[in-house]
Amino acid sequence: PILHSFPTRRSSDLYHGPDFYLSPLFVGKERTYKDETTIVFSRSENDNGQPVAIGFADTYQATLPLSVRYRLPTDDEHMFALDKSFRSYNNLVNSLYAKTTVDVSVGTATQFTAEEVFQGGLNGLKSAIEDQIKNGLFVTERKRVVVANETTSRVDVGEDKTKASQVE
Repeated sequence: PILHSFPTRRSSDLYHGPDFYLSPLFVGKERTYKDETTIVFSRSENDNGQPVAIGFADTYQATLPLSVRYRLPTDDEHMFALDKSFRSYNNLVNSLYAKTTVDVSVGTATQFTAEEVFQGGLNGLKSAIEDQIKNGLFVTERKRVVVANETTSRVDVGEDKTKASQVE
């Protein structure tokens, strides 16, 4: 899509596809967006950067080569909103696409242990990353859980443990 904005009349026009259109010279600003963008994180020369460094739940570290394809919305309302937020295709790729890919990958990896992934769970990690990129990050909360032995009595907060053992 090509977005052409006219500051004199405070409006914008959006052109989809290979249509022919005329724009007045020296009036307004033209921004071109690609319909589909592939973000690649690997060690080859034709990519956006190094593989993503991830950490698993059991504190092991790894690098994850990724390739993700993003597609722009086809309706004008969402395209105008994207253009208003990012103002250029390069800002969209660097500020949203690449950052989202890295953040989702790192966040998803913390939900897996290295043992799970290296013993056949790589497809599960890939599908979880894909799901969270499409539908948004899962909100998780890490809590420490202490399981009490069944032979001990319940002690309420603020109660002295010696008094509880005397009651039995």
